[in-house]
Amino acid sequence: MRRIGTYPVDVLENAIKAFGSAERWKSQSRMEVIESELPLVSERYKFGGTLDAAMVHDRLSLGDWKTGKLYDSHLIQVCGGYALLWEENFPDRPITGGFNLLSFTKEGDFGHKWWQDVPEAKRAFLLMRELYDLVDKIKKRI
Repeated sequence: MRRIGTYPVDVLENAIKAFGSAERWKSQSRMEVIESELPLVSERYKFGGTLDAAMVHDRLSLGDWKTGKLYDSHLIQVCGGYALLWEENFPDRPITGGFNLLSFTKEGDFGHKWWQDVPEAKRAFLLMRELYDLVDKIKKRI
């Protein structure tokens, strides 16, 4: 197997392919990152997170970059937890451009999924947050 440094050549070729696809999407969407890994805390719900915000097609949007396949938990994270964090910390800056999940795979694929709003994700996130506290109380009883 041919290598460049410690990486097999095909891995690097796939990474370059995915990066090129992401660059084309960025240009087409006019994406401009305005916050990267911004740490926020919710005093109301007692959780924190680091999120990414960008202007996409000139509208404020939240999103995240993932490696590999996208899962429902990613949607709950971004459209649920991140949305709640943003709303609490920036009530005067509403999300008007929806939510983006961008993914890179080992095979060199780039993917983009977009949602305007997923209110069920907020509810799911808050239920999981409540469950976390309940499990913590139960653990203390053992």
